[in-house]
Amino acid sequence: NSRNGAWNQTTAAMEAMWTDAFARFSINEKQVYAAGYSGGARAALTFAMATKSVAGVIAGGAGFASPTLPAKIPFAAFLVTSTEDFNWIEMHSVNQHFDKLKAPQRFTVVEGPHRWPPASTITEGLQWLRIRAMQSGFIAKDASQIQFFTETRLGEISKLTGNPLEELRAYEFLIEDLEGFSSTTSWKAKAEELRSTKAFKQAVRQEQGEQRKMQSMSAEFGRLLNALDEGQEGMKPAKNWVVKQSTIAAAKEDSTDRQMVRRVLSGLSASIFEGRQELEREKKYAELTRRLQLATEFPNVRPNVFIELAAAELRMGNKKEAFEALDRAVAKGVLDAAMLERNTALVPLKSDQRYTELLKKLTK
Repeated sequence: NSRNGAWNQTTAAMEAMWTDAFARFSINEKQVYAAGYSGGARAALTFAMATKSVAGVIAGGAGFASPTLPAKIPFAAFLVTSTEDFNWIEMHSVNQHFDKLKAPQRFTVVEGPHRWPPASTITEGLQWLRIRAMQSGFIAKDASQIQFFTETRLGEISKLTGNPLEELRAYEFLIEDLEGFSSTTSWKAKAEELRSTKAFKQAVRQEQGEQRKMQSMSAEFGRLLNALDEGQEGMKPAKNWVVKQSTIAAAKEDSTDRQMVRRVLSGLSASIFEGRQELEREKKYAELTRRLQLATEFPNVRPNVFIELAAAELRMGNKKEAFEALDRAVAKGVLDAAMLERNTALVPLKSDQRYTELLKKLTK
């Protein structure tokens, strides 16, 4: 029953698991870990901060629940983001905050959108937490595990040739991880060599430029969204902006710009959808309807956007438009009968013949 935004339920679930685990099992209290992705990552980090008894966290796709980052972090964290993750900027900021506090962390970027990373990345996180436990003296040093960890990391670093920023970070992580376990002299020399290259400095400037451009795009869309909230005349410029950016996102060849635009569009789409609840509470149904109409223009739009749009149209008394929203979802092939039947907000449509016809299309 834990879900995004429902912090009372999430907190109750975490407390129940914590109590139950210690009641049922004999647990090394210095080796308790938490893990999660997206909203689950926020929950895992919140859990670790609240208990102050968690040794490490694997957090993917999202950082701390509060925009105010903690002044002290009492655990190690394996942080993961994706090249097209809408929380890409956030995860880089969290990584930088850990660096600033000198809190133990590892930061990994995998290919793809906002989704669970591959099993190999999670395994890497578990291996790293194991090494951290050895460094902290929570468990005995294991030479074979240390050797395996070293060889695995060096193998991964060898694949980063041509990416000086990621290569340097990987060497710095390796040096910190194995200080006191192995000789790190050659790795330190390699890190210094990389840091002095023009390619490294250029890569740093490029990453900083990406962050600034993404922030600028989000700010531009924010202004368009504010105009949309003022009235329907704001719809055309907002749609045009989404279409323009969607064209870049749909490019066949991968590029930094394509990845960057995909991150931004994915984040803005999610933001519109998640922001609907506040508009519902405030009964700002006209604004809610316009925002959801715009959300359907984004690439890879999810079926629940159309369902929520239909529900919003119903609240406005627009039964015809509600059916039009659902018909669009059917045409896009993103709707199924079970999803439609589960939504109680659409009950007023069920007595209409058009609803019966809609279900027939979905059950063919």
